[in-house]
Amino acid sequence: MTNTFQGFMSGLAKGVVGTLTKPAIGFLDLANSTSLAVRDTSKNPAQKMPPRTRKPRLVIGLNGMIPRYSSGQAYGQELLLSFNHSGTEIFRGYDILRDGIDENLKVLISSEQVRVFSQCEPTSSPVPVLTVYYRFVICPIYGLCRCEYSF
Repeated sequence: MTNTFQGFMSGLAKGVVGTLTKPAIGFLDLANSTSLAVRDTSKNPAQKMPPRTRKPRLVIGLNGMIPRYSSGQAYGQELLLSFNHSGTEIFRGYDILRDGIDENLKVLISSEQVRVFSQCEPTSSPVPVLTVYYRFVICPIYGLCRCEYSF
């Protein structure tokens, strides 16, 4: 009878201790997992971001709607941001005037001015050659469809 009573008391003591320690261990495991999640999300996002496959889309088209993706226009928008660091100008158009080793002229049209520049390498910074038409009000743009856009 004493073995039975000792076994009962031993089992009861283990049950009471387990009832108190199991939730505490669960709470500590929750705190540990939460701290790991905070650590992983606070790391430098550049380490997790995959490299871009294309340049960011041009957000505002000539007619105010989102245009179809164009790598040339996306490149022009990126050039505008390199010229205008404040981001106040709105991109309107980009085109290559002359392409070659001797003559490499490009034009960049924004809401405030037209920039004509030369750029030897795509990775090099553009060198302004001529800047004209500050603060113009209306500039008709003719594309393949011969539609006129005013901005």
